[in-house]
Amino acid sequence: MRYVRYAGETLLTGDAIAEALVQLAEVAAEHRSAARIRIPMQLLGGDVGQATLLLGPASEIVTTPGPLDVEELVDEPTVAEIDERIWGFERRHDDPRERVRYPSVDRWYDDL
Repeated sequence: MRYVRYAGETLLTGDAIAEALVQLAEVAAEHRSAARIRIPMQLLGGDVGQATLLLGPASEIVTTPGPLDVEELVDEPTVAEIDERIWGFERRHDDPRERVRYPSVDRWYDDL
């Protein structure tokens, strides 16, 4: 389990979910974009709840190890959704119609 500190709040979620969340925040920032995502979180009483986060270029997320005596929160569909969102950013970036063109650099490569 990992603590996720975001927007002044601390959430407790699974390791894979926390890692995927940080990767999504990184990709969104690289593309100067935002992503709204819902993740499962462990509530104080032991139940599982949901948190909705809006990640953008200025998002600051910190993850730290959580308690060892709490059962790992696993949600493969959430991790798959986050992975798909990350892939979506990368596909858009790889689309030649979406690429930013830099004429001076393009001419330099053409001369090679």
